[in-house]
Amino acid sequence: QERDALSNVVVTPNTDDMRPVYAKARLLLAPSLWWESGARVLAEAMLNGVPAICTDRGGMPEMVQDGGILLHLADKHHEPPYTLLPTEPEVAQLGECVLSLYDDQRRYENLAECARRVGRDRHGLAANTERLVKALQGLLVLH
Repeated sequence: QERDALSNVVVTPNTDDMRPVYAKARLLLAPSLWWESGARVLAEAMLNGVPAICTDRGGMPEMVQDGGILLHLADKHHEPPYTLLPTEPEVAQLGECVLSLYDDQRRYENLAECARRVGRDRHGLAANTERLVKALQGLLVLH
């Protein structure tokens, strides 16, 4: 579809394999004003070694652990009806985080390695299977 704005944004069709998308990504931006348990894209980013920049609310800190940067927004941004947008200085803080990951290659590589570890240890198939087995062990009756 032709566009005359945002020429640096590439729209891709739906896919059932996000690996090629994350292979092109340097980081994931996931700021949220809503209290969420956590966005699936955070787990996907961690599994693909892509650091995330997200807000410090809900389950997002637990999902990214040290594989991302947590932004703190004033409490007023997290109150119903959840429509108060961040201020220019708060958006500038987000921009500074993005730039820091482009300007400091060592910091980026360390964060990407942490993201890979979090992906493996927290969101990987083996880790999730182990948690499920532990949760179900009390319910199993072996004969």
